Amino acid sequence: MKFELLKYMIFAAPLVFLLPRAIKSVATTLVIFAGAIIASLQAVMLITNNSIGSYPDSLSAVFMLAVAISASSAALYGAGYLKGHAKEVSNVRLSIHLASLIVLFFSMISLLSSAASYKFLLWWELMTLSSFMLVIFDLSRKDILHAGVSYLVLMHIGFFFLLAGFAESSDSTLGSGGTISIGCWLLFIIGFGLKAGLFPLHIWLPVAHPAAPSHVSAMMSGVMIKMGVYGIIRATMAISADDLYTAAMILYVAGMITGIFGIYKATVQTDLKRLLAYSSIENSGIITMAVGLGFMGQAIGNGFLMFCGFGGALVHILNHASYKTMLFMGAGNILSTTHTTDMNRLGGLLKKMPLTGTLFLLAMLAICAIPPLSGFFSEFTIFSGMFSGITAGTAPLAGIAGIISLALIGGLSIFAFGKAFGVTFLGTPRDPHIPQPHEVNSVMIAAFAIPLLCITAGSLLFPYLIFGNVATMTGVSDQPVWDGMTDIAIASAVITGIILVLWIIRHALQKGRPVTTAPTWGCAFTAPNAKMQYTANSVSRDLQKTLTGSNDVPSPLIADKVFPENQSEHNEKHDDKVTRLITGYSSRLLHRWTRRLARFQTGKTNHYILHALLFLILVLLLSIINLM
Repeated sequence: MKFELLKYMIFAAPLVFLLPRAIKSVATTLVIFAGAIIASLQAVMLITNNSIGSYPDSLSAVFMLAVAISASSAALYGAGYLKGHAKEVSNVRLSIHLASLIVLFFSMISLLSSAASYKFLLWWELMTLSSFMLVIFDLSRKDILHAGVSYLVLMHIGFFFLLAGFAESSDSTLGSGGTISIGCWLLFIIGFGLKAGLFPLHIWLPVAHPAAPSHVSAMMSGVMIKMGVYGIIRATMAISADDLYTAAMILYVAGMITGIFGIYKATVQTDLKRLLAYSSIENSGIITMAVGLGFMGQAIGNGFLMFCGFGGALVHILNHASYKTMLFMGAGNILSTTHTTDMNRLGGLLKKMPLTGTLFLLAMLAICAIPPLSGFFSEFTIFSGMFSGITAGTAPLAGIAGIISLALIGGLSIFAFGKAFGVTFLGTPRDPHIPQPHEVNSVMIAAFAIPLLCITAGSLLFPYLIFGNVATMTGVSDQPVWDGMTDIAIASAVITGIILVLWIIRHALQKGRPVTTAPTWGCAFTAPNAKMQYTANSVSRDLQKTLTGSNDVPSPLIADKVFPENQSEHNEKHDDKVTRLITGYSSRLLHRWTRRLARFQTGKTNHYILHALLFLILVLLLSIINLM
């Protein structure tokens, strides 16, 4: 079955307007599910055929599989999510939303199977417009409308760079080897980098993702930003051999900076969806770093480095599509029942929402690269490539820098998501004024099934599917990586099995005995209250202070007690001499430079447009004097 059928299925979108309101969501889900099944089957066939160069090829197929995983889950989740969020929405607006969801899915699939530049740009534009319509679902809120318009403007700035790149390219297709210069490649990188959320082109992502409905956020973060990564890979495949190493190093460094920046910003967020949005920037950085590593191996003739870079990047794309979809849907469950994602107002949700809490915890462990879940194995592959660059002596400095960066990203990921889960699901409720939380409907829970299967069974299934293809392309054996992965997988499975057996024994011993429940332990306080808990601000206070040099970390008080009448807030500082000696000078220096750079990040769309126009003028002047 050819992909042409999938392109024509996009015409099912207008039919949503003709259906009765009661079955609109169900019909949308069925159409997307049908497309996802066809795309998945075709993708697996392409990957196993080891085809590179034609359209669609095995590279396109990996991204198609990621789109199918995330979109099918998001569509099913949306059917349950919209039951409680679209009651006051008109029939026309609901139809526009569901039709846009269909267009977004099939435009991404069609984009991945398009070779000619005009077809590629057509599907790219449809992807942008449909996602814009999805973001502004709640038009009554000015902040959401502003986020949507800012997103649309920035995406069209990126579209202009893509037009310029195709205009400068000597080939009408993207991905032909040795046909574009480094200057033309930079135009593509800016255009695709805006969609991928690479620093400093990330500015739309933490604004648009929290504004969108949760199933849309899951789809945008899980796969739509990967379309930018796909374009980056295709553009770099088309660069001349003389410029390949330079391009690879640019991607490698940009990935490191993006990853570190994204996860740092995630650690200091107090809104759960903004934390997840910044985490998407971090993962986009990891994938870009791995892609740079692969092209670096190609440029210097290190096949194993090439294998680990490309193999790790492609597996991480599938992994991220799975666990980030779960995390955004988990945030949607919280929003549905509490009407907030402000972690400072939440707490103790695990007792009221045990299924959501457990699923969120599993996705959190996967994104933190804890074995035996899937996130570990893609990062293990990338680490293997970096270590090989050091031991082989072909890329020692790049390997050391990458190991340090990826280790730092991993540590901060555990910090950020440990904070997110601990503050949100553990402890006791911090704000008595939010609605009483409860578990969401069964449709929303059922939507977790596909990504849950992927983060568990996909741990070795995704590498098994991809590594053979990449090994054939690079001409090296994947056995060294497989040996390490299987040993870790077996050890992790044994530990997990022991824990499961102990849990079964405990459950059997408790059977028939009375089990009582009690309030969360208050650390021996006889009358604990919400103010005695850590907040999202206080958990990351020291890290924020170290990196910004600022002590102004807000911790809002909640007036929920009759006595005393006047509340006050008191902060105490307990910094020892060693802390001041180590962090004082460095934090002040870093704060000074970040404050200067922050002048360019004003939050005003017109300023960003001006920056883009100035850059275009600079490109024009450099072209005139033959420096590009």
